[in-house]
Amino acid sequence: MTISSPGPNARVYWEMYGGLPVQGSADDGRIRVVDLTMKIGGYRAHEYQFYQVSVYSRANIDGENLHLLHRQTIDTDPGQMWKQIHIREAVGSATCRCVVVKVECKTPTHAEPTSEAPAFTYDDQAGTADPPPWGIKILKGHLYGNGDVMTDVRPSKILWAITHGYGFTVDLPPDTFTVDQLTFTEVPNDAWAGLDAVNDMLGFDYFCWDGTTIEFQQVGAGAQRSLSADDPGTVWGIETSLDETFNSVRVQYANKRGKPREVVVQANSPLTVDRQDTIQAPDSTQSAAQATKVGQRYMRDHADYQVQGAVTVYGNVGHDDALLFRPGDMLTMTGPARTIVGTKKVTRVTLNPLEWSATLEFGENSKRLDTWLARLAAGAKSIKRR
Repeated sequence: MTISSPGPNARVYWEMYGGLPVQGSADDGRIRVVDLTMKIGGYRAHEYQFYQVSVYSRANIDGENLHLLHRQTIDTDPGQMWKQIHIREAVGSATCRCVVVKVECKTPTHAEPTSEAPAFTYDDQAGTADPPPWGIKILKGHLYGNGDVMTDVRPSKILWAITHGYGFTVDLPPDTFTVDQLTFTEVPNDAWAGLDAVNDMLGFDYFCWDGTTIEFQQVGAGAQRSLSADDPGTVWGIETSLDETFNSVRVQYANKRGKPREVVVQANSPLTVDRQDTIQAPDSTQSAAQATKVGQRYMRDHADYQVQGAVTVYGNVGHDDALLFRPGDMLTMTGPARTIVGTKKVTRVTLNPLEWSATLEFGENSKRLDTWLARLAAGAKSIKRR
């Protein structure tokens, strides 16, 4: 900056949904609360309080400032280069989808500072770089929003909020729980990515057959079907593995005081011997109830034999019509020389109408646990939108 024309020397933007207008009412997709933790200061800040930090709301990144949410002079205590501040402000504008943080000069001009500047090292690393004369360091930032969901956050509200502006309706099983936190490692770029990201955390199977209704169902609630190994209308290429099958899991975590704790979660399993796995819960898990939930989610994907591969079904003789099989179907495999026992979930279906066949694949569901844990763990490390 120059003293003759001291304009802003920093701008930082946060956007919700890319700062773009969204369909529906003006209340959709708005930012409701801004929560920032930052340091303000610089080597001129204590003696020369010529600059301020301001936080504005906008409808989009190129729009006008709608409201001033917070303003504070950049200063420090004697002998200190920086001081930490916390800003938490409600946003009154119904069209706010972008927040701007700016460093601004308080007057059109100001006198040239006369105190000596510190010796510069010209290092460009974050921890050792030369301090600015006036500046800010943003340590953490949260935006809380999405107008319709608000309190009593149930899966139906979340999924409806994502899809309703695009002409879809949502068919969900009855809500049996509320959601206390959804952590995004990155902001989804479109509704489909958002739907996938949320459903990874909720754990439903979902599909859309008619182009208008997105159907969600609990894992294991799909159509019950069966195939026999000696059915001439099938070609088999699947196998089982015990490598990832357990009948209990020990979940280790640290409580709110940082003390190490653990819980053991058990589940019904076809194993004839005890096999226990041990996993480390994410940092955001700080209670026995939360650790038990992690263990239950783990056992849902690891209590049964792991099935990998595919089976191709032809025609409709001796079994259901091949073109009626769907992802989420629960398939019981029977007949001689079958090492695969029990009922397994079909995770992917490729329909071949010209051949009157369908290829049914297995073995993808356990990947959801890794995605779920990764997103849960990200809560303590990333900027998140809840």
